[in-house]
Amino acid sequence: MKKNDTLWDNLRQGLRDGLQFTVKKTERLTRIGRLKLDILSVRRQMDRKHAELGVLVFEQVRDADESSLWMDVNMLDVVHSLRGFEQRLHQLEDDLEVASTEVDDPGVEDELDDDTATDSRVEAEFSVLEDDDDGPFRGFHPEDEVRETGKGQDSPRG
Repeated sequence: MKKNDTLWDNLRQGLRDGLQFTVKKTERLTRIGRLKLDILSVRRQMDRKHAELGVLVFEQVRDADESSLWMDVNMLDVVHSLRGFEQRLHQLEDDLEVASTEVDDPGVEDELDDDTATDSRVEAEFSVLEDDDDGPFRGFHPEDEVRETGKGQDSPRG
């Protein structure tokens, strides 16, 4: 019974480690996704403000002389808003760069990389699957059917 107990303990610990790694990775990817959405949102707000500024500038140029162009309070408010959005955008892009370059818990990755026994077991499982013939398609090869029916490169339908 002692041997089975350690097997189950090892299995439980392996599952815990895998779950912890998965949770950390998921949290990191979620954070990156949120930052990307925030960046997109700020860029859309900036686009709206640029359009608003363009309308105001057009109206000023159309209706007045150039000396009063920068005296309009609405334009100054829009320019001020754009500067705030630019600062927020730069901060979000910096946060995204930091989040994208964060390294996961190196201990967990090292343990996963060093587990050659698990790698060999997985390779053995896949080799068994690869040795299986074509499964339900055993003996079926599409190129043989094309040759038999006469359809192929010479046919206009190809």
